[in-house]
Amino acid sequence: MKTKRRPRGKKSFPTRLLLTLLILIAVAVIIVLIQHGPEDGILGFFAGNGKTASSTLVLQQVRNISRLNTIEFIYKSVFPYDLIKNEAEPADIFRRFKAGERLNAEEIKTMTVYGIAIDAGIDIGVGSTSFAVISVRITAGYDFPENLSDDMISINETENVVHVKLPPVRVTEIIIDDADSSVYDYPDLNVSPEQWRVLTSIMSDAAEEEALRRGILLEAEKRGKYFIERMLLSSGYSSVVFSE
Repeated sequence: MKTKRRPRGKKSFPTRLLLTLLILIAVAVIIVLIQHGPEDGILGFFAGNGKTASSTLVLQQVRNISRLNTIEFIYKSVFPYDLIKNEAEPADIFRRFKAGERLNAEEIKTMTVYGIAIDAGIDIGVGSTSFAVISVRITAGYDFPENLSDDMISINETENVVHVKLPPVRVTEIIIDDADSSVYDYPDLNVSPEQWRVLTSIMSDAAEEEALRRGILLEAEKRGKYFIERMLLSSGYSSVVFSE
């Protein structure tokens, strides 16, 4: 069997290609060092601005949980009595109103609520057991703005720590429904659309107070921080520090 020897001094095609690639890589390295300086080096070039990239990523993660609802609470309000302070005297308030006396905000609310109750057919006389039930659903949590500012996130690259500036926790949604008498053994609340609008406005204020009284906002703050911390730790950060 004859063998054919390759002439000396003549490089194979793969070898020439490899040398060409090495030369191109060397030229690219020189250009990078000239543009970015030796202090950044090649790793700095390929990583880009690591701190900016990390901050942007965290902002995107936080943006994905904007309007974070961390707790939901449902309760039933007995109308009109849960909306009236115990010391209120409806008869005296109506008498003073007819006499042209000036009423304070709480007295005006009492008169409005009882007026709606009377129009709805609820007997508010002494000893009466007439009432209606309104269902209230409260959702609370951190309500992040649509456009998150860069100062909300600060990253310590050396210690791998994320500092997160949180907005105040608040009630993010209130849903008010008249209890369905076909489901619950409660009387229906027959009011006009305008009366319902006024009533839901009053109920919303009462729901805010109820959320504070029952500690719903504190629980929402606790759960919200836990949720955000778990998310960021799972992304590889060593710890998360919150500020407000």
